[in-house]
Amino acid sequence: MCYSFSRMFDLYVVRFMKKANAYAVLLVLACFCGCSTAKTASEDEGRHFPAVPIVRTVGNIDVMVDPNVEMMNVLYRLSGLQPDYVPAKEALPFYADYYAKVDDYFGPYAYGPAVSAIRLYGMAYFRPSEFGMYLNSDDSDFILKTDNEKFIVSEGNARDVPYYRFSTVRKAVRDFRITSDYDRFFLSNGAAYGEMIEKHVRILKTSDFGSWLEDFYGIEQKGKSRLYVTKLTGNYGISFVTPKGKPVPYTVVLDQPSEEGSLFLISHEFSHPMTREIVKELYDDTAIRAFFDSLYAKDAFFFNSFGYTDGCSVLNEIINQSCANKFLETVFTEETMLKLFSFLESRKYAYVHDITDFLDNYQNDREKYKTLKDFVPEMKRFLVSLE
Repeated sequence: MCYSFSRMFDLYVVRFMKKANAYAVLLVLACFCGCSTAKTASEDEGRHFPAVPIVRTVGNIDVMVDPNVEMMNVLYRLSGLQPDYVPAKEALPFYADYYAKVDDYFGPYAYGPAVSAIRLYGMAYFRPSEFGMYLNSDDSDFILKTDNEKFIVSEGNARDVPYYRFSTVRKAVRDFRITSDYDRFFLSNGAAYGEMIEKHVRILKTSDFGSWLEDFYGIEQKGKSRLYVTKLTGNYGISFVTPKGKPVPYTVVLDQPSEEGSLFLISHEFSHPMTREIVKELYDDTAIRAFFDSLYAKDAFFFNSFGYTDGCSVLNEIINQSCANKFLETVFTEETMLKLFSFLESRKYAYVHDITDFLDNYQNDREKYKTLKDFVPEMKRFLVSLE
C-alpha cells in the first residue's frame, strides 16, 4: 500500500523541460522541407482510421481507452521528457510487457517529426494527453477551431498556445499515425485495453464514485465526464471544453496494481477540475496567501522537486486531496486512511488531516451549503486559524 501511494504521487511532478535547438532543426526539416513523410497526410486527407475509442459507461462517466490519447502517450514516452520514464526491463511486471511492446514497435520513430515536436514545445505532463483529447477522429483537425475564443486549454486560449496554433504539430502527429501504422498496434492490444476498462468500471460501480462526485461538490454534470486509463503515463485532471464551450471533467489515470491505488487516483484527479476555482478564491485572500507562501518557502527545494513552485500550487494540492479524502473515507478502512495520512505528511501535505476533518462541517449542513463553493467563507476562516 505504501509503495502504491508513493508511486502515484511521484507521477504528479510538474516542471518545464528545456527546449533544444537541435529538436527545432529536426522539426523544421521534417515539417517544412517537403520530405516524404510530410506529404503522407496531405495525400491521404480522407483516410478513415480503423481504431476507435473503446468505451464503457458507468452512470455519467465514460471509461475508455482512446486511440488519440493513447497515441499521444506513446509519443510522450518516445520523447524522453517523462520524469517518471522507466525502461521496460526495469519496470514492474505490471507495466513491463506493455512498455516493451511500445518500445519495440515504435522505437524506429523516436526521432521523427511528431516526437521532435513534443520535445520542441515542451509538451510534458498533461499536455500530450490533453492534445489527444481535442483531436477529431481522423486527426485532420481539432474538435474546436483554434480561433474559437471558447477553445480554452490548460495553458490558456488555444490560439495562443503554439502547438495548437501551428498546424504543423497536428499534421506531424497524423503522419506518425499513418507511417507507423499505429492503428494496427492499437487494435492488437484491444484485449488488454478492455481488461483495464472493465476493472475501472467495476471500481466505479462498487464505490458509487459518480454519485459521490456530484453530491459532494453540488454540481450536476450536464455532459458525460471521461476517465481515460493507460499504462504509459497519467494522473491528470483536466477541464475539457466541449464544442459548446462548456467545461467537463476529463481525467487520465495510470492503471494501478491495487484497487486502493485506483480509487486514490480517480478521486484525486476528478476533484481537480472541481476545486481549481475554489483554490484560486482562497489564495486571493491576503492572509491565506501569506500563510501558504511561507509554508512553501520553508521547504521550497522539496516542493520544487515535485513541481510545486509556489504557495498556490501547495494550497491547490492540499485542498484538492482533502476533498478527495472525503470520498476515500467512504471506501477505505480506518487503517488504510491512517497509512494515507502518513504518506501525505511525508510529502509535506501540511494540515491535510485537519482540513479533511473540518470538511465534516460542510457535509453535515448541506441545507445551508448547497455546493462546496458556498462553504468557502468558512474555509477561509479555518485556514487562517491554522497558523
